[in-house]
Amino acid sequence: MENNINNYEKLTSVQNDQIKLLNKLALKKYRYKLERFTVENLTIIYDALKSGYDFEALFITQDLIKNYKAKVQYLRAHSQCKNYYLIDEKLNKQYSLLDTPSGITAVYKIKTKKLTDGSVIILNSVSDPGNLGAIMRSALVFGFNNLVLDKTCADAYN
Repeated sequence: MENNINNYEKLTSVQNDQIKLLNKLALKKYRYKLERFTVENLTIIYDALKSGYDFEALFITQDLIKNYKAKVQYLRAHSQCKNYYLIDEKLNKQYSLLDTPSGITAVYKIKTKKLTDGSVIILNSVSDPGNLGAIMRSALVFGFNNLVLDKTCADAYN
C-alpha cells in the first residue's frame, strides 16, 4: 500500500476517542486495564514488525511519512493493522510523552506468556525504568528465556 495521506483517517481534535485513548495509555492503570501500550519511535516500531510483533493502530504525521517513505511503506505493506491515523504536530505534542515528539505512535496489545523451560530472572523493587530497560536488554543478550517483575518494579511499558 502506498504512503498516500488519503489512506489515513485524519484526526484533528483532542476530543477524538483515539486521542483520548492515547492520553489514557500514558497512565499505568489504564495500560493494564486496557491491556495496551504505546511506542513513539519509528525504529522500534519497524524492528518490532520485522520480528513479528504487529501494532493495532498507527498515528503518524505527514512529515514523518514524507521523510521516511521506505520504512512507512514497509509498515503499511507488512502490518495487518487497519487503523491508520494522520495527525499534525500540534496534536502529536498534546498526547506525546516525549519532550520532542517523534511524529509516530503505535498502539500494541500487551502480551503475557507463561514461563518456559530455561533460565529465569526475577526482579524485585527495580524502580528506575532506565535500569529495568538495561536489565531487559542484558537478559536478552545473555539468552535468558524468562523475566519476572514483581509489583514493586517499574512498569515495563513506561
